[in-house]
Amino acid sequence: MLKHIVRYSYVNLFTSLISFALLPFYTAYLSPEDFGMIAIFLLFGPLLCNFFSLGLSQASLRYYYEFKKNNKQEEFNFLHSSNFLFILLVFFIIYLFVFNFSKDLSFFFFKDISFDFLITKSYLYGVILYYINYFYQLFIAQENSKTYSIFYFFNIIFSHVFSIFFILTLDLTFDGRINGLIISNIIILFVSIYINKRLFTGFINLNLVIKSLKFSYPNIPNSFIAIFSMSIDKILLAKISSISSLGILDIANRFGNLSKTTIDLIGKGWTPYFMNKISKDNIENEKVLINYQNIVVIFSLLCLGLVTFSLELVYFLTSEQFHSAYLLVQLIVINYLITQSVTIISLNQIFYAKKLKYTTVVSFVNLVVNTILCLFLIPKYNIYGVVISLILSGIISSIFYFYFAQKAMYLNINLKNIFLTFILFITFSLFVYFLDNFELKFWVTIFLKILIIFLYMYFLKKFFKFNTYEEIKYLIKNYVKKL
Repeated sequence: MLKHIVRYSYVNLFTSLISFALLPFYTAYLSPEDFGMIAIFLLFGPLLCNFFSLGLSQASLRYYYEFKKNNKQEEFNFLHSSNFLFILLVFFIIYLFVFNFSKDLSFFFFKDISFDFLITKSYLYGVILYYINYFYQLFIAQENSKTYSIFYFFNIIFSHVFSIFFILTLDLTFDGRINGLIISNIIILFVSIYINKRLFTGFINLNLVIKSLKFSYPNIPNSFIAIFSMSIDKILLAKISSISSLGILDIANRFGNLSKTTIDLIGKGWTPYFMNKISKDNIENEKVLINYQNIVVIFSLLCLGLVTFSLELVYFLTSEQFHSAYLLVQLIVINYLITQSVTIISLNQIFYAKKLKYTTVVSFVNLVVNTILCLFLIPKYNIYGVVISLILSGIISSIFYFYFAQKAMYLNINLKNIFLTFILFITFSLFVYFLDNFELKFWVTIFLKILIIFLYMYFLKKFFKFNTYEEIKYLIKNYVKKL
């Protein structure tokens, strides 16, 4: 597991650094409204495609593990090919609807029918992105971190190269960035299909599609709910406030998502590890839970580092019109720490137990709570209303996730240590908040913030016997040894 996590870490870290290094360029040439338009583009198509995929990609991945254990690669090829082509047929039917009603959808999102071309582009991008993410997940399931890392790296690089070219040479704004994303993803998709051509049989076996649907159908209502759950706050912000507010939120999410990226890349190694190691053997499960606790502690430390230096990062990497985003970043990171620390194990428990119906209930609760809170808080607190709603609804949905995961597959998780980690993190985050509001010399502020990080590491060692230095040394040693 460690070898794969390190590879995922390096490629995600490197591409994230490149993206952040280019933020001064993008914020100089693009306005908050441009970023708002890009946010809608990245929201509509991918969410629509995720819903109408009917959960078949999850079914393919679930049966991959089963066929792998039973050495039935040929059967998986038939199932994979059938699901892949069936989804493509569904996507084409939905495209006809989107194309014919693009003006109505444009008016709904932008209060202007002239952006119908953006709606159509967004959907096509969603189709391409869906299949790329499917291949990414397949690489992860195969524990082929090297291929995943190469494809992910070049996809990010190509998207920036094409985007910068369009913005500088053709004087495009948000559409320059959009065109760059579409072209780079098309290239990666065709290469992914080519190197996985052995998995395709060239026809649809309806019996295998039905078998996959029997597994995934409990998640179909959940996907429908997730469409609104993941987008309702952004839609309400754009309609109640403005597209520019959505652009500011998008910038804050770019910084805040560093924390989500961290837990996601850990999850890429954690999920196969969990699926392969978990069993009825309590001793083996205890080892899994110890690793889980270590992951939460490491994640909290990384998140605190991002919270601590969020103000400096936003001020250094963006133009003045985006500087107000730094406090949003801190709140977003707090939300990610709490919710992702719970779901990284709860979703795997539910997935392993084949109880996907529980995710529908949790998503519905999250949707209802988040929508009600947004309707009350956005008119009063604007962008901050969105983030506060996310935190509160995230805490509630995490409680439900934990309950249903334990019901599906009980694990003796040390809740005391998890709660203590959250309390420590929030306490030190408050210290950072108050420090940011004092007018101190720059070097004094940096010194105090570094001191906060070291104090946090001291408390981690005191409460959890967690030696940060030894863990880092261990990672470096194994990286050099195994890679």
